[in-house]
Amino acid sequence: MKRYAMLLVATVLLVCSAAVSAMAFDFLEFAKNELLVCAHPTADPAKAKVEFQKELVKEGELTRAEVTVFYKGWVRDNEMVVEIKYLETSYVTLVKAELIKDSAATGTMSCKYFTGWQEVK
Repeated sequence: MKRYAMLLVATVLLVCSAAVSAMAFDFLEFAKNELLVCAHPTADPAKAKVEFQKELVKEGELTRAEVTVFYKGWVRDNEMVVEIKYLETSYVTLVKAELIKDSAATGTMSCKYFTGWQEVK
């Protein structure tokens, strides 16, 4: 019985570590602390809420996620929906975003993540 329990624990740890390595890039954290600040510099990321609109889709070295960011603007509460693409190869790690919807349509196009691939810090 002890061997079965040890095998079960080892299997769970192995599966968890594989999931963590696949999720090394935090889409929600990136949307809240990088993308929101880049697109709307006056928004406070500490007060923003983020959630997945659609689950992650992995296609080879490319992972895509659709994320919604809820943030406070000067006049009202706002919502921004973005598709984030994360590319990880053995040579380079890149990210870019596409704006799907933003209730405060000011300033988002000046954000570097919307204009092309950027190296991940």
